[in-house]
Amino acid sequence: MGEVDEVLDVELRAIDSDRMLLVVRGEIDLMTATSFRAAVESALSDTPSRLVLDLADVGFIDSSGLAVLIEASRRTTVALRHPSASTERVLEASGLTELFEADDP
Repeated sequence: MGEVDEVLDVELRAIDSDRMLLVVRGEIDLMTATSFRAAVESALSDTPSRLVLDLADVGFIDSSGLAVLIEASRRTTVALRHPSASTERVLEASGLTELFEADDP
């Protein structure tokens, strides 16, 4: 599944029967949060025990993107794979770093 927005691309892959991977590229903001939320909802539809988000190619994330991450963490374990430096700064500034696990493949 690949959803394309003007500045957001999200690809959903199954890692195994209990883990889903979302590879996210672009910007997660007010304009793209709906697409991002839909992709996360799709990933969570099979109730995985772990949702892995590859954020290496996310150049920007704002509060609407953080809200999607928080909502997902209330439903399953969320692990972040290689968050970009800008994403890491936003997570640290918002005090959310501890909410998510790190995932190294």
